[in-house]
Amino acid sequence: MNYVKNTAILLIAAVATTGCIADDTDSFGQPSSGSGPSVTQPYRPTGAFGRSGLLFDTTCDVILNEIKTIALTEVTPWGLEGDYWMIEESAVMAVEESVGAAEMSDMSSDSSARDFSETNTQEIGVDEGDILETDGTHIFRASHNQLDIIDVDTLAVTDSVILPEGTHHLVLHDGQLAVVSDLWQSWDTTHIRVFSVTEDGSVQLQSTETVEGRTVGVRSVNGHLRILLETSNRDQLDFVSPWEDNLTEEEALEHNIEQIERSTIDQWMPRIFLSGVTKSALDCNQIAISDQSPTAQTTTWIATRDIHSDDVTRGQLGIMSRADAMYATANNVHFTTTAWNSDVEWPRQPGPETSVHSFSFNANDTMYYLASGTVPGDTIGQFALNEHGDELRIATTRTVDGISESAVTILTAKDDNTYDVLGEVGGLGLTERIYAVRYIGDLAYVVTFRETDPLYVVDLTDPTQPYAAGELKIPGYSSYLHPIGDGKLLGIGQDADNSGRTRGTQISLFDVSDSSNPLRLDKVDIGGASAAEYDHKAFLWWPAGQFTATADYDGTVTVTRLDDIATFAEPIELEYPASEECRWWNSTTRALVISNHIVTIGATHIAKYDAETLRMIASSSYVASGETASATGDDADIATDIWEPTMEPMC
Repeated sequence: MNYVKNTAILLIAAVATTGCIADDTDSFGQPSSGSGPSVTQPYRPTGAFGRSGLLFDTTCDVILNEIKTIALTEVTPWGLEGDYWMIEESAVMAVEESVGAAEMSDMSSDSSARDFSETNTQEIGVDEGDILETDGTHIFRASHNQLDIIDVDTLAVTDSVILPEGTHHLVLHDGQLAVVSDLWQSWDTTHIRVFSVTEDGSVQLQSTETVEGRTVGVRSVNGHLRILLETSNRDQLDFVSPWEDNLTEEEALEHNIEQIERSTIDQWMPRIFLSGVTKSALDCNQIAISDQSPTAQTTTWIATRDIHSDDVTRGQLGIMSRADAMYATANNVHFTTTAWNSDVEWPRQPGPETSVHSFSFNANDTMYYLASGTVPGDTIGQFALNEHGDELRIATTRTVDGISESAVTILTAKDDNTYDVLGEVGGLGLTERIYAVRYIGDLAYVVTFRETDPLYVVDLTDPTQPYAAGELKIPGYSSYLHPIGDGKLLGIGQDADNSGRTRGTQISLFDVSDSSNPLRLDKVDIGGASAAEYDHKAFLWWPAGQFTATADYDGTVTVTRLDDIATFAEPIELEYPASEECRWWNSTTRALVISNHIVTIGATHIAKYDAETLRMIASSSYVASGETASATGDDADIATDIWEPTMEPMC
């Protein structure tokens, strides 16, 4: 049964085709990852996009009236309030094509050509913003309010920069470092800074900008940033509330309705702030409205920036919609939004629905619309999606006749900018939910869990007739799957008893060379809980040394080797670099491989180990930020207001 339906888009005004039509090459002359006709030569729009994929030549006044109509259905005495979910990207990975270790150990590049590990990313050639970057000589680390540059040889901090408190996404490319900061002090604000990196390990600020919106995801293709943002549309309207303005609810509602009726189109556009100048990030002809769950509360849009040029950040296209997760390839950006039907008692049908909106970039790095569609159920995040040729695959958990089950649906974009269903396999994991998905070529590996961990192998060779080729049931679950070559998968997750009660971190080795008979060759129990279970960027697999390093939340780092990619050796816990009193203050966030060393990075300490003997050969604590950190750009004026932590609390 095909459950999918089309999600239509109403684009606000005519989109000129000049500069918006893809040529025969990809965005930066790079081979795309699993890209086919829909990536390099998609449907070329000639006007604005409308419901059911129709094209309209409309005006800003038309779309403003549409926005006002929707806003008037959502307005309350407190402004534009509603069920507003902010869901971060989940950490389950999907990957393209073969099971080669070079592709899987570091998706952003061929690790075999380098002597240091890089960010563990979803797609080859597409970097992802992370709290750590390295060029093999220096490590760039972002805490919640500081950027540190650390010399790999000496473990000394060579430079520090104060950052506003927030979640920071680092992207390093050819001597340029971008810091995209999702600020905590204002949830609807993102700072974008670009630094040049000198040979001595210092950084020099090149530019700083502020954009309106929270950061959903950050990707980079050869230094071209693609930032997915979600902006509240409440800030530019003078809304009141009964409590703060001493009004009755009727008076407040009347005032807020008037604000909507008197609003202009500029008040509904996200903004960019640069050098004291405020401008709209998007024109009205770059905004669309989804008919699946239209809202005037938020706008999801994409900002782009080349960190190697002096060009400023520019807004691309946007949709009046929420955003839950971002999936990107070298050419395309997809984002999902899950609508929960609050009028239907869970778990009865119809339950949640997930819309996916897809966009592509041409050779001029200009983005245009590809297609939209809606499938029943919800996803685990970005890695539920996968491009393969001209297909888009999506894995969801849904409710059928009051029972949860999971499915993999294969979509293809039609000429009317809607997705059509090529095929679907459902009925996976009855009464369970998806915990992990991994796509490799024509196969999908899906982990569901409630009490046991079924690992399903789904054959997608014929997209019109996909089927479950094999199944393995074992206790516990894997929340992340990592191919390591030779038909093998590593799975990291939690061990569990027969009732489904978890018992600590577990790493499993699967043999999936026979899709009809997946096997677990070995497992190792580490205990505790690891960030790698929930964040794929925290996972380290080093093919050259045939080992994985797992950081536990209590500061412990465990190295587990594979013998002939067949069995696990006894796991070894690395020596802790500080006193035991510091362990919980120094929760280790990452482990890296640089040359013949393993480097662990914690909140207060950094340590270096011999990759062969695992003996600690050096360790260091970070200096207090108040001694060396410098404020730059916008932060120079507010540096005294930023908390400057001592890097060794209670140690």
